[in-house]
Amino acid sequence: MARIQVLTLPMVHVGESTEEPFALIVDQLAETENRQRSVGCGARTALLTDDTVDVAV
Repeated sequence: MARIQVLTLPMVHVGESTEEPFALIVDQLAETENRQRSVGCGARTALLTDDTVDVAV
């Protein structure tokens, strides 16, 4: 079963606006899972892989 992890990226300040971007990591994907599906979740990027990825904080 796939796992979903969120990697928080450095905060961005533009004038009075502040944004906290993030990357989405989906690992342990089975070969049969649909990799073409994308969800508009607001992530800056996404990493999809069959391997196990542990995000260090």
